[in-house]
Amino acid sequence: VPSRRVAAEAVARVYGEKPAFLEAIMLSDDPREVAPVAYKRYGAKGTPLCRGDGRTCHRWGQDEAGEPVLHELECPEPQDCDFARDQKDRIVCRAITNFQILLPRVNLWGTYQIDTSSWHARNNYLSWRQQVMAVVGRTRGVPVVLTRPKIISQNPRFGGKAHFPIALNTPDNERVKKILSSFVRARAFFVGVDQK
Repeated sequence: VPSRRVAAEAVARVYGEKPAFLEAIMLSDDPREVAPVAYKRYGAKGTPLCRGDGRTCHRWGQDEAGEPVLHELECPEPQDCDFARDQKDRIVCRAITNFQILLPRVNLWGTYQIDTSSWHARNNYLSWRQQVMAVVGRTRGVPVVLTRPKIISQNPRFGGKAHFPIALNTPDNERVKKILSSFVRARAFFVGVDQK
């Protein structure tokens, strides 16, 4: 996985500084591999403090000598976990989805990760997956266009606030050809190398 800065620069060269969309390919049919979900809490500087699955968590702490140590503990839901709350009693542990995607127009050899705590983004992925599995029988290798449409929250708690969850769309035929052309060129290159 490329570093965050290197990945951002590579994506910007193809899609611009603030991309309106990304053309991607899923590398597996298994949601646990391409869109794993875990409860995560981070520190003030983005340092990971705890990661759990609702049953077991791995939380950084210190041993008797003050050295960092990773503890394996029971993992309750965030609303039932004292460690999931900050000093102002806000829940700061969230279910995070890590989308693992290939961006063939950027780099054929790097897996890119997009993290989101949006329930809508997770649901959008599962809906897209169900549709593609019904039609194609797999999602691995199927081109997809990721966008972030504006949605106004209908929940009164958020007061009509706008948010931009990841949406997945199956591209039209012309865009599919454009996305897959990178694969065709790479395959032709390696077939030529094998024959030499």
